[in-house]
Amino acid sequence: MLIPHKHLNGISDSVVVTMCIVFLVLNIRQVAKIVLSLGAGFSPGPLFNWRGWTLNYKTHHVAALIGAELWLLHTHQPVLSWQAAAALLGAYLAGPIADMDHPQSDVGRKVWPLAVALNALGIRHRTFTHSLLFLAGLWAALQLLPIPEVVRWAIWIGYATHPLMDLLNEQGVELFWPLRVRVRLLPGILAIPVDSVAETLLRGVMTAVSYVLLFLYVHPAVDHLPLMGPVVSEVAEVIFHMMPYAIQTWIR
Repeated sequence: MLIPHKHLNGISDSVVVTMCIVFLVLNIRQVAKIVLSLGAGFSPGPLFNWRGWTLNYKTHHVAALIGAELWLLHTHQPVLSWQAAAALLGAYLAGPIADMDHPQSDVGRKVWPLAVALNALGIRHRTFTHSLLFLAGLWAALQLLPIPEVVRWAIWIGYATHPLMDLLNEQGVELFWPLRVRVRLLPGILAIPVDSVAETLLRGVMTAVSYVLLFLYVHPAVDHLPLMGPVVSEVAEVIFHMMPYAIQTWIR
């Protein structure tokens, strides 16, 4: 068995399928929008810097889901549990929140009083809310909430993926704020511009990875089913052994 689990006695197979659909719905919109975006990519403009696309927050949603799925695989949280659903949903929602420091971002427009207040206090984009200091404060704040540890970690990981992804951008992040030092992982020529074809392609790859991780996570719930169960288990084993050794060790 790839992932240890307990048999879910008394739970109908229809419930298993329903839960799988709920998890998949969080990602399914990404696929449609990626296809539509690529179809629009023939409009005039530089290939890797078309500012007309506003898809950045979607990239952060997918990154947060990947982080949460890796965490659930690591902890072997039962698929059919409210904790698993809360962990995925919490991470998904937390992913883009760091952009509350930008009034024109998707999150900033939803919480514009907060975004304006942060700017009025001199908090620039990709500084305080993207810093290690904020991540430490967020973790301390999450300790005060009466939620399971698996959910607490998933929310924190989902948020933490945001500055991590922004490190791939040429502008980088002031990770050590209040020190005004921009950190980035890639040189300018390889950096991923915001709202570009490169970002859309990256999100497509990440969405595929998210589906693979989701499959590895939910497959124990259907292993016991006749006919389909053994096939799903074998496919999961093949996928598992194709993954980097570090990830195999993390989720085993």
